[in-house]
Amino acid sequence: MILRKILGQIIRHKYPVIINSVPKSGTNLLLNIVKQIPGTSLKGDFSLAGSYNEDKRLHFILSIIKVLKPGSIYSGHVPYFKEYAEWLKKNRVKQIFIYRDPRDVTVSLYHYIMNKVPKHDYFDLMTQYETDSQRLLAAIKGIGNGKENFELNNNSIPNIGLVFGAYSNWLSDENTICIPYEKLNDTDEGIAFVKDLFEFLNINNTYSNTKAKEIWENGKNPSLSHTFRKGKSGNWRQEYQSNHIEAFSSVFSNELLEKYGYKE
Repeated sequence: MILRKILGQIIRHKYPVIINSVPKSGTNLLLNIVKQIPGTSLKGDFSLAGSYNEDKRLHFILSIIKVLKPGSIYSGHVPYFKEYAEWLKKNRVKQIFIYRDPRDVTVSLYHYIMNKVPKHDYFDLMTQYETDSQRLLAAIKGIGNGKENFELNNNSIPNIGLVFGAYSNWLSDENTICIPYEKLNDTDEGIAFVKDLFEFLNINNTYSNTKAKEIWENGKNPSLSHTFRKGKSGNWRQEYQSNHIEAFSSVFSNELLEKYGYKE
């Protein structure tokens, strides 16, 4: 009887998991929460995947994936492309996709680039601007070829509309569960999402209510994230001026904003 009870509380994994995110959307918050699930193990990171074109992107991802067993975790920033979506399905890999209000993403992005230690790869791109207001505008409108194309390299940062457009098809992918940062960061909705994860990952867990709360609370500890700054939602309202709002509207359609569940 005791042995049966113990075995019933063991979390048994059936799938490898990939944590995917729009950059600066709470990647580490989600990762830290998922890592609290017993039996999981972080195996690698392919955050640079977005800097490769579609012909080379899957090859780059697979060069990092060495272990693909149930409970293994990988994380990265992977724009949607059909070949990768088909690979997820074929290999029975489950993906968790997190995103955030794109206006908050732009604020977080330029702060992160300017303050990261050691120096961020895009630091020199941002320092060509004299003020934070100009840097925020650059994060919105893009830099270099990124003003017009999804091009991510040392000379180019895509505009925020192109970034979210590149990831948008994950919202309807059958092997992906999606969560906005704002909900994951909320106590009740965050705990509810962890319970949804148990179902999505088909995890055998007889005490899901208690365990979900424990996993969310332990994973939300800011000290676990080396990229955490403020983590507040709606902070863009304090930094956006009229020119930033106008620039955002010029590159980010209302249709795309609504697709992600946000309002003007």
